[in-house]
Amino acid sequence: MSVLIIFAKTPIEGFVKTRLVETAPLGAKEVTELYAAFLKDVMSVAGKSAAERIILNYTPVEGEKIMLEMAENFFPQKKFELVPQSAETFHARIAESFRYAQRYGPAVMIGSDSPALQARIIDGAFEFLENGSEVVLGPAGEGGMYLIGLGADVKPDFRAIFDGGSELLNFARQAEEGGYRLNLLGEVTDVDVAADLVSAMSVIEAMKSARNYQPMDFPENTARALAKLNIGIERRGGTREKVIVRNE
Repeated sequence: MSVLIIFAKTPIEGFVKTRLVETAPLGAKEVTELYAAFLKDVMSVAGKSAAERIILNYTPVEGEKIMLEMAENFFPQKKFELVPQSAETFHARIAESFRYAQRYGPAVMIGSDSPALQARIIDGAFEFLENGSEVVLGPAGEGGMYLIGLGADVKPDFRAIFDGGSELLNFARQAEEGGYRLNLLGEVTDVDVAADLVSAMSVIEAMKSARNYQPMDFPENTARALAKLNIGIERRGGTREKVIVRNE
């Protein structure tokens, strides 16, 4: 069975995307609404993927009602289950999530903050696993990952992977040392800070003009949320650095 984990935080103000609040000219309420749009678009592509089972692994446990209401708009009841995260540390929560999902077989995990993610990318991860790969990684910015795919018997040391440095490199080296067959997917931006939002906004605007993106692939929720925020991208005086600004 192809199992997809959505590893997510509940969109609660002050609980999500705190680094984005610190680095972009956006308030906590605005960032929470934007994150909720990210999560809806991720759920949308997850529902269109080939996954036979979807596990919405969320935190905090008090967010159950919010997450259930969101999920019911995108997944058939028999296809998904809501599972709260219970471990204390980030790496332990990921390990716990995979242990739960790998009971069914190979599992793919995606985050909740990559609004431009496509269903075909998720399906590509499943195809790699079906064809003998034991580890599949989707590179994101800052050496992170937007997707992790594992064979049913692969048990990485997530503490070592997330302990420091580049998570992507740590994982790749661990896979090589363990003799696991590794495949990489194309890079997709996950949005943690303002620079990531610049990348995501640019891609989403470009998608509107790109003929290879059909309506089902387009992150409608995020596009609407961005339009409501009325923000733009500018270069910082005489440099190549791009920043988020409020449109006048």
